[in-house]
Amino acid sequence: MNKQKIAAAVLIGAVTIGFGFWRWRVGGKTHAAHSVEVWDRSESIATGCDCVVSAARRALQSPYLGRGATLTVIGTGDASSASEPIVVARYEVPVNRRALEGRTAAVDRREELLDDLKKKCENVGRTKASPIYLALKRAADELRAAGCDDNSNCFVLVQTDLEENINLQIKRALDGGTSVNQALPAPINNDGIAVVISGIAETVGVTKASDGVTRRLTSNRDQQRPDRLVEVWRKLFTSPNRVTFQPYCPQN
Repeated sequence: MNKQKIAAAVLIGAVTIGFGFWRWRVGGKTHAAHSVEVWDRSESIATGCDCVVSAARRALQSPYLGRGATLTVIGTGDASSASEPIVVARYEVPVNRRALEGRTAAVDRREELLDDLKKKCENVGRTKASPIYLALKRAADELRAAGCDDNSNCFVLVQTDLEENINLQIKRALDGGTSVNQALPAPINNDGIAVVISGIAETVGVTKASDGVTRRLTSNRDQQRPDRLVEVWRKLFTSPNRVTFQPYCPQN
């Protein structure tokens, strides 16, 4: 083999290795998007399964949730789960797998998914506890475990009034009993993960149980508390610019 052939072989080998490395680098940065919906099961929340289904519908309409994407719905925990959130449902996002399926095949499967989610949601009871921080942390953990990063367009949808009553550091900060700069739990790592929190204003104040006993679930909010809720919870994320707050549940 003459020098020209040797040089050509070396060049081709270098290009092949370089292209393979480039594909590995690019491929390593591309992941399917995933989403987690967090449902605050507290009795102080006026909305319920209709809102859970509505939020899931919004998630399924996202252009980022394509082939290989998943939707996981979790509910806040209580004493029975040591405050850990419970999995209500987990789905692979329906997409058209074959050209012969028709344009409405994935849409039909999504409607079936939403019907299934509503049934499962209605079988889950409400609770007096609101371990919201832990549920949000587990939602972020779930997305990290699924491979979400800055290029994945993963997101968390949350239905809650943000009235944490399990983590005492957060509760004290929300009540304004101490300095806003007091020590709070470690911020949740949402780098590359969008978080949309809705239903903040949909609270239950006074309610009457079946035995006729009146209970107060949420104290009257003054003008400062809504702003304090947002201020405190923004501090609990590593990327607060990726967190948005909406007063009401999204409607279909």
